[in-house]
Amino acid sequence: MNDEKQTLQTILETLRSVLHGDLNKEFLSPTDDEATVEIFRLLNILVLHLNEIKEVSYNLADGKLDGKIPDRRNYLAAPLKTLQSRLSTLTWNVEQAIKRKVVGNMVYDGELYKTINTLIEQIANNSLNQQNNTESDVLSMDSWKYHQLLLALGKLTIMVLLVNNKGEIVYLNEQAKTIFSKITSFFEVEISDYKELVSYVASLAIQKEAHIHLRQEIFDSSRNKWFTIISETIKFLNDQAFQMYMISDITNWKKKEIILEEAANIDSMTGIYNKHGGLEKLKQSIQDFDKDRQHCVAFVDLDGLKYTNDTFGHKEGDFFIKKSVKVLLHFARQTDIFVRFGGDEFVIFFLNCSYNNALNRLSNAHQKIINFNRTSTKPYPLDFSFGIVQFNYTENTDILKIIEQADKEMYVDKKRKKTMRK
Repeated sequence: MNDEKQTLQTILETLRSVLHGDLNKEFLSPTDDEATVEIFRLLNILVLHLNEIKEVSYNLADGKLDGKIPDRRNYLAAPLKTLQSRLSTLTWNVEQAIKRKVVGNMVYDGELYKTINTLIEQIANNSLNQQNNTESDVLSMDSWKYHQLLLALGKLTIMVLLVNNKGEIVYLNEQAKTIFSKITSFFEVEISDYKELVSYVASLAIQKEAHIHLRQEIFDSSRNKWFTIISETIKFLNDQAFQMYMISDITNWKKKEIILEEAANIDSMTGIYNKHGGLEKLKQSIQDFDKDRQHCVAFVDLDGLKYTNDTFGHKEGDFFIKKSVKVLLHFARQTDIFVRFGGDEFVIFFLNCSYNNALNRLSNAHQKIINFNRTSTKPYPLDFSFGIVQFNYTENTDILKIIEQADKEMYVDKKRKKTMRK
């Protein structure tokens, strides 16, 4: 009970620290309890997201619009990212208005946008009137709509395309020219490079109905790159609408995301799946097998690990775990899913595997452990007990209950070994 109170007190102190803005450190779980560890993992993710929100908020307050963009999984930051995007467009519109160039309306509600639109319309009308009376370098509406596009976005390292309702490209920024410079119309496009990316943009461009506020991630296998595509409808003062496509190369982000996902799903000591990662991998993998296929779940418990830790220290306990896992992996197949379920508890999902096959593999692994003990200089023996349950997977299969059954079978094996030693 005292441990539970101490844990709750630590959680409360952590939450107070977060609420007081102490966001520059990692909060560590006070216990190895699975639920508590998960709470602190989520708390640290929350702290990371709040730090991103704080940084963006300060940047926007200082008028900085080119700061770091929060991670796409930071859903709390979504309104700030939208604000950052709209303020960037608004800033560009004002810059163009100062240069006495015609710009598009901001198609959003709100007093700020309405005021800016009114100002821009007045400047545009004055510019057009001046052009009719005197020679000027101010672009006309016709010239503008075919050749100019959000020049402020040209400062960013993203690709920008403007496409009319005929599927014709009427504007490319410098970044977009690297891929789309040879294309004039998406109705007559010959794709030789960046096939998936260009094909997807073409499929959007030739649609008759406008797709407002579309966002999509695309993997281009021809270049092994990831892109995010954002589509916005741009309406000019003469009510003519264009589709603007903003394309970003997010390959590096994706690689980091994969690394983070692997880190979240892999046990750092052994290199096998942790409980969360293993169960998720099982859900993905087991769908590929026919329902009449047989599978097995094995529950493995390391015998004597606590004694080794208490008597010889955690360094020897770590060796106990790593060596046992190495031996078990040797007898598992590539299709099998090996999971560290707890401190000294492991689960192996033998997919498309009979009971006898799984039993032979674990029995051979156990014999290898026995052989190791005969020549080992360690002051303690390695050992493990295991239980196996065979099952056929259906939509109603409860994997956790099957694991519980395998756990019970493991205790039968453990009890049998104890009886033999008497």
